[in-house]
Amino acid sequence: MVGNGCTSAPDSCLDPNFRPACDAHDACYSKDSTTDRFDCDNQFWSNLLDACAEAYPVWVDPRRVSCDETTSVYCGFVRGAGWRIYEGQGNPL
Repeated sequence: MVGNGCTSAPDSCLDPNFRPACDAHDACYSKDSTTDRFDCDNQFWSNLLDACAEAYPVWVDPRRVSCDETTSVYCGFVRGAGWRIYEGQGNPL
């Protein structure tokens, strides 16, 4: 599996660039990965939150709050539907 960004979701949320997080998540889901799917998804969420924090360092900034909320949507989707595309050798749950 080659990293293709955030597939059908936007690669950015205003200023933050989510593409690196999405590409890393794609690699974690690849057939060569030995990482459990749950751990891939947790790292994905952490990477998305880091992108928000980098773009908006003040955590009470309304744009940061909105960005952080957007990460929940991305992660909710991959937790709910990611089992269909996970090819790794770890636990698929």
